[in-house]
Amino acid sequence: TIIADFAFSGSGVTLGNLNVNMPQVTYLQYACFNGSGIVSVNCPLCTLVNTFALAFCSYLTTVNLPIATAIGDSCFNNDTSLTSVSLNSCTNLGGGVAVNLVFDNIFGITATITVPIFLQTCNAGNPDGDLVTFISNNPASTIIYV
Repeated sequence: TIIADFAFSGSGVTLGNLNVNMPQVTYLQYACFNGSGIVSVNCPLCTLVNTFALAFCSYLTTVNLPIATAIGDSCFNNDTSLTSVSLNSCTNLGGGVAVNLVFDNIFGITATITVPIFLQTCNAGNPDGDLVTFISNNPASTIIYV
């Protein structure tokens, strides 16, 4: 099951009051929840999350995408309420180690990001640039490598 481009983008859902639990979804396409009022996302079968899919969701706190292997650029852009992001199978953040926009425009939050240990050394022995940028902008946050 696929959530199409812009499907819920800017939707009129009650802001800060929608938990998205989509156990059959396998792909979140471009900007599908961009600017919506979602609070949490649980898509246990989703393997691919496209660019801006969850961007500008200012109420979004919790994301569980345990088998997603690829997360697009600016996926979490400006999601300033994040507290927990589980990307346990992700080996591709933003298309490459030098493109650092997945967590763009997020500053001063305290969150826990869980990713595979592969991302700890995938950048010539250093962590993926998206994770480095995230921690630089959010020093009270934690990256957990599993």
